[in-house]
Amino acid sequence: YDCTLAVVLGFYEMMSNLTRSNVNQGNHISKNAYKKSSKIIMPSHWGAESVVKDYGIDARKVHILKYGASLNNEDIIVANNPDKSCTNIIFIGVEWERKGGDLAVECCRILIQMGVNVKLHIVGCTPPHQYNNESFIIQHGFLNKNKEEEYCLFTKIISSMDLMLVPTKAESAGIMFCEASAYGLPSFTHHTGGTPDYVINGVNGYGFPLGTTADEFAVKIKECIDTGELEKMRYSSHKFFEEQLNWHVWSEKFKEIMEEINDELENKSR
Repeated sequence: YDCTLAVVLGFYEMMSNLTRSNVNQGNHISKNAYKKSSKIIMPSHWGAESVVKDYGIDARKVHILKYGASLNNEDIIVANNPDKSCTNIIFIGVEWERKGGDLAVECCRILIQMGVNVKLHIVGCTPPHQYNNESFIIQHGFLNKNKEEEYCLFTKIISSMDLMLVPTKAESAGIMFCEASAYGLPSFTHHTGGTPDYVINGVNGYGFPLGTTADEFAVKIKECIDTGELEKMRYSSHKFFEEQLNWHVWSEKFKEIMEEINDELENKSR
């Protein structure tokens, strides 16, 4: 799993209505599972630290393997927006409220007031009806990447973007950050939960503390555009994907963990 029960309580709204009995039973099952496991894999330091701190597990058993992008390698390119007069921003998320959709829209409004020609492309959900008449918003709806036609549309959209804006309120990891980095799109988000492992300030975007305003997001994005940092991060974002945020790297590290388990078992049997 991508996090522990201990950290998810009160973090995700859907987990806020559990009874004390539910929580106690869940923590009991989790602790037993962790104790019996030879190795524990978590996709972020946030989750890994909880295993050790909240469940008293030996840190040597816990490994951090970052997720990768749910994309075919042959489809990955550094994105290129042919219209240099417009900044294309993509918002990816199924849950509008949790992913910070309102803040993303407000940030884009402020950018426009600052003189930045912005188009906000929304993928994964349908925003509230009050945004239907916003001329800078382009709705693409939910795209199922398991369907070839919709997958191709997704790659076509993301490959023509300039950056990703998902000011999420709660995130255990976030595969969308892997996908954005794959295409060289700097991500602007909140550093919450596991996101600090996936968005490194100045490398593949910027993460801000929860409570950061739309104005503050807009000021930083405009600064990155004006100074040329956004363009520089396009290449460092893709490099970060190649070095850390892909499933090949995940599988190689997983193999190392399995070999370590085999070695431990062999030593015990001697």
